[in-house]
Amino acid sequence: MERPRQRTTISDVARAAQVSPATVSLILNGRRNGDDRISDETRQRVLRAVASLGYVPNQTARSLRRRKTERVCLYVARLGVPYYDLLAQALQQAADERGYTIIVSLGFGPAAEHRVLDQLMRGLADGVVLIRPSYLTSSDLSALARTGTAVLVHSDHLGGEGVDAVRVTEAEASYEGMEYHCAQGDRRVADIGPATGDPEQ
Repeated sequence: MERPRQRTTISDVARAAQVSPATVSLILNGRRNGDDRISDETRQRVLRAVASLGYVPNQTARSLRRRKTERVCLYVARLGVPYYDLLAQALQQAADERGYTIIVSLGFGPAAEHRVLDQLMRGLADGVVLIRPSYLTSSDLSALARTGTAVLVHSDHLGGEGVDAVRVTEAEASYEGMEYHCAQGDRRVADIGPATGDPEQ
C-alpha cells in the first residue's frame, strides 16, 4: 500500500529556497523584516519554492500564533425562515469583505445551545452572532465575552457585560398592528408565520 504523502512544511520551503524559515514566514505574511533586507529576488525564490512544493500554511498553527481563527460563528435554531436567512446572507457578505469564514451552527434546545457555547469557549471562532437563543443566559454570554470572543446576540432580553445586543420590538409592533385592525373595526385577526419551534413565538 502506498504511504500517504507527508505534508510540506515551512522548513521544506526554506531548504528549497535556501533561506531561513523565519524569512519564509515574513514573505508569506506580506511583511518585510525590520532592516528591509529581503530582496525581490529572494522573495521570488521563496514564492517559486512554495508553488513547486505545493505548500499550504497550516491554518491551525497560524491561528495559535495569531490567536485568531478568522472565523465567525452564526448560531440559529433553523434556516428557512426568511428573516433569519436575510440575516445570514448579510453576515456572509460582511465576512467575505473582511476575509472571514462563516461557520453555521443549527439546532434548538438547551443541549444544542450549550454545546455551541462550550465550543466557542474553547476557541471555535473569533466572534459569534446568536439569533434568538432561548436557553442561554446573560451570564453565559458575558463569560464568553471575557474569553476575548466578540459576542452579538439578537434577543429582546439577553445582554451582559461585553455583549452587543440587537433588539427587535416585536411585541410593540404586534400591539400597534392589533390596535390598527381594531380601529378599522376588524374583529377576527390572524397572525400567520412559520413554525420555528421557538417558544418565544
